[in-house]
Amino acid sequence: PRGRKAPGRNGSGSVQPGHPVPVRKDGEGFISGIRTGRPHLPSGPHGGTILVRELALEQGEAGALLTPAGIRSSSPTCFPSAPMLALPLSLRSLRWLCLWLLPWSLLGQTPPKRELRGAWIATFGNIDWPSASNLPVATQQAELLALLDQLQAAGFNAVFFQVRSQCDALYASPLEPWSADLTGRQGRAPSPAFDPLEFIIAACRQRGLELHAWFNPFRAVSNVASLASFAPDHLARTRPEWLLAQGSLRILDPGLPAVQDHVINVLEDVLRRYDVDGIHFDDYFYPYPPSSGAPFNDDATFAADPRGFTNRGDWRRDNINRFIQRSHDRVRAVKPWVKFGVSPFGIWRNRGSDPSGSATSGLQSYSDIYADSRKWIQQAWVDYLTPQLYWSIGFSIAN
Repeated sequence: PRGRKAPGRNGSGSVQPGHPVPVRKDGEGFISGIRTGRPHLPSGPHGGTILVRELALEQGEAGALLTPAGIRSSSPTCFPSAPMLALPLSLRSLRWLCLWLLPWSLLGQTPPKRELRGAWIATFGNIDWPSASNLPVATQQAELLALLDQLQAAGFNAVFFQVRSQCDALYASPLEPWSADLTGRQGRAPSPAFDPLEFIIAACRQRGLELHAWFNPFRAVSNVASLASFAPDHLARTRPEWLLAQGSLRILDPGLPAVQDHVINVLEDVLRRYDVDGIHFDDYFYPYPPSSGAPFNDDATFAADPRGFTNRGDWRRDNINRFIQRSHDRVRAVKPWVKFGVSPFGIWRNRGSDPSGSATSGLQSYSDIYADSRKWIQQAWVDYLTPQLYWSIGFSIAN
C-alpha cells in the first residue's frame, strides 16, 4: 500500500508498488521473502503457483537486496510454488535465477496508473459538445478533438462521455433513437454517417485517455413540453406506462423490473459493441424533491410488488440497490476488465441522521433520491464513486 513504511530503510521512505521490500533474513543465500500483489493460489503441499509481483532476494548484510532489475509485469507472472523457491541457494545459483527471470521484465515496463484524473463531456442540451445541434459532421469532429487535446495537455487520463441523456443515444443504437443534441431532431442519424462513440474511443486511444461511457439510467424526458418532437420509437411514446411524472420531468420507474431490464440491455449493447474502458452512471435515480408542486407517485408500482417491504423509502432504495448490483454483475459477466462507477450526489447522509454520515446539513442522497452509495461501496458493487460536489469550499451546510 502507498505510504507504508519500509523496514530496513532507517524508518523512512514509503513502499510503492513495483519496488522491492526488505524482508526477514532467514540465513545466508536464502530467498527469504516474496511480496505478492494477489493471494497465493496453492494446489497442495508441493505444487501449485504463486502470483508474484516482486521477488526480493536477500544476500549478505541485513537489508541488502539482490533484486533483479525490472522484475515487474503489468500482468501477474506464474512461478513455481513457494516450497520449491525457498531452498538454500548459492550466490552463483542466485545469479542464474536472476538471468532466468530477466526475460519476464520485458512483459511490461509501463508503471501502473495511480490516479484517475477524469473529466466529463456533457452532451445533453449541448453543454460541452457539440456546441450546437445539427452542426456539420466535420465541425462536430473538430470540436471533439479540440476538447480531447485540451484534456490531454492538462494531464487528464480519462474521459466520461455522455452517451445517453434521456433514453436516446449518441451512438448507433438498435434500442433507442439518435439524440436531438447531435442532429437537431431526435431519431435522425448523422449525415454523412458518423458514430460519435466509435470516433471518440479511437481518438482517446491515440491520446492515452480512457473512455468511460456515461449513462443517465432513468431520465426519459427532461421537459414534457418537448415530447411532441420526440421520435415515434422513443420509450416515452412506446411505453408511457413505464413513466413517473414530477412537474415537467418524466423518468423511467425504477420499481418496474421491465425498466431495469431495458436499461441494463442498453448498457450491455454498448459493452459488447464498443471498446469502452468504463460504464458510468450519474446521480439521476429517483427524482430530486420538487421545490414546488406534488412529488412523483409510484403507489401502483409499490402496491403491485412490495417484496415484503412496508416502508416505501426502504423499498425504493432496494430498487436502486438491485439495479446497481445487476448492472455491476452484467459488466463483470460481459467484460470483467471494464470499470463500473457512479457519480452520486455529494452527501450520503448527514451526521444528524446517521452517526456514520458527514458533518453536513444538506440534501441526503440516501433519503431524498434513495441512492445508498455507501452500501454500493461496502458490497463492492462499484469500482469507484465520484461524488458530485456542486458547492465551494466554505459552503456552510457542506463545507
